[in-house]
Amino acid sequence: EAVSGFRQALSHGPIAPIAAQLYQSLAAAPPLHAAAIAEVLAFHGCLPSPATRLEELKIEKDPAVRLSAWRAIRFGTAPPASGYQKGVTDDDSNVRKEVLEAAAWTRQSWLLDHCRGAAAEPAPEHINEFRMLAILGTPVDLAAILAIGNSAALGPHRFGILAAFGHPDVMDALLAGIGSDNKHDAVAAATAFTRITGFDVAGPQRITLPPADGSEPDEFQREFLDEVLAPNVEQARSRWKGAKARFAEGVRWRRGQILGSEIPMCLFSELDMESRWETCLRAGFNGDSQCKPAEMEAFPQTRRQHVALQ
Repeated sequence: EAVSGFRQALSHGPIAPIAAQLYQSLAAAPPLHAAAIAEVLAFHGCLPSPATRLEELKIEKDPAVRLSAWRAIRFGTAPPASGYQKGVTDDDSNVRKEVLEAAAWTRQSWLLDHCRGAAAEPAPEHINEFRMLAILGTPVDLAAILAIGNSAALGPHRFGILAAFGHPDVMDALLAGIGSDNKHDAVAAATAFTRITGFDVAGPQRITLPPADGSEPDEFQREFLDEVLAPNVEQARSRWKGAKARFAEGVRWRRGQILGSEIPMCLFSELDMESRWETCLRAGFNGDSQCKPAEMEAFPQTRRQHVALQ
């Protein structure tokens, strides 16, 4: 936790007074510290090249080190495409997720084909690939995304993937999810419905969500279970019936707004942070040099006139 705190502080503070010390420490520091140093330098765009130490850190035993090394790569120090092969099969799911994001930010040409291949047989271990396919994919991926969204084995996370894709043709799957007897599915589907349409379909009744693992909680555990407003499937169906024709005008929506080839600043500022991140990741992958991950994480956030998308 302390290393993470220092990493964040040094990323968001001025780099000039400490750059020389960081360069000197990178080669000899313990792996966890070295990975944090590499990430700080990469965040500021001054990681030395070739980053020999970074190659070692990507295969360290500690997953926290590997994750930090791949975060450094996402900030612009891209290894050859072959350098990702071991990363996408890492034993740690969080590391795999970071590898895919690094591949997207550094515009690796193999990434979409890799994600599409994983989607051929939807399985929980490839949830990160499905999420990336939803963010970067095009209408030609609709059938694969629908297959993912209809795969109950993927759990409630599948509805977030439908939301990230944002195509109006995912609505039947979302409405079916909202009407599910599975409370976690119903809530996740309603959240995805709102992310795409902007319509709030929560009813007045509060429900308690059971443990996600399906276990039976004891009396003490029941005191800490989440309570949420139950989604109203009839209201969702009614709202969608009235708006369906308008939504047919676009292929990617967020909160009732079309995400077209160019996003005006006034709309970009209205997006929730997750949607803003997805939008910039897609733009960066498609060649917009203005979209960089360090800008997305910078504090305070800078205002931009537009985000160009493909």
